[in-house]
Amino acid sequence: MLTLLLVAGGLTLGYLTGRIRPARALSDWAERLPWRRPGFSRREWRWWVAQPVYAVQIAVLLATRPRHTIQVWREWRRRHDPRPPVPVPKIRTIPLDEP
Repeated sequence: MLTLLLVAGGLTLGYLTGRIRPARALSDWAERLPWRRPGFSRREWRWWVAQPVYAVQIAVLLATRPRHTIQVWREWRRRHDPRPPVPVPKIRTIPLDEP
């Protein structure tokens, strides 16, 4: 009888967790913070609460899709690297005594 109650409780908990989706709601909350409040900075408690959410998201991505996550990160880094310096044009000097 106890086993039946534990199984029923586990199924109910799993169903409710699937319906409510607390991880999705927390992730959406953290993603909306910078857009909802333009003055969003480290001085607010919301910023400090959102940082572990971002860290967990990155850890889940690295654990579930490591090659894709690293590839996307490298592409982003390549797009945002500073451009190579423009070469300096060479100036030819012409002697003044030649016509």
